[in-house]
Formats: sequence, structure tokens, C-alpha cells
Amino acid sequence: MGILDELMGGGQRQKEYRDFVDRYEQGNPSEGYSDQEVLKRYGDVSHAVPSDQYAQAAIEALGKLSPEERAAFVKMLQERATELVKWTRGAGPVEPVC
Repeated sequence: MGILDELMGGGQRQKEYRDFVDRYEQGNPSEGYSDQEVLKRYGDVSHAVPSDQYAQAAIEALGKLSPEERAAFVKMLQERATELVKWTRGAGPVEPVC
């Protein structure tokens, strides 16, 4: 049984994920969940979600960010992209992101 089957079938795992989604939808991350929990949940389900649903979820998540948070996110992506380009050109290893 895959993760999506487990989540759709009810039970304890579905309750745990429903709790996480409810906390996510209620507000600011600092008020409801940790980065570690997000990474764990992401790792659990990301491989099982169809690409169109994944893209839609990303759009919705980015839409919840304030303009300042979006600007900080874009800056972080640009910095990581710059580091990746340097690394691929042989300038050395990229620092871990997590």
C-alpha cells in the first residue's frame, strides 16, 4: 500500500496529516509547525504526487507568502542558483542547504 492509499483510507496516518494540513492552513509557520516537520512530510509524499498537483500546491503555497517573504524566497533561490553554477563550473562544492 502506498502513501496516498494510506492517506485516503483513513486511520491514524490520515489523522496525523490532516492535523498538519490544518495547522499549515491556519497561519504562520512559526505558530504551528517546524521546518523539520515540513521536510519529513514533504519527503513522505512528494514522490507520490502527480506533477500537475505538485505544481498547483507550489503555486498555492507561494501565494500564501507576504511580498517580503516572496522577495526573500526569490533571493534565496538566486543565491543557490549562483552557487550551483559556480560548483558546476568547478569552483568547489556547494554548501548543504538543509
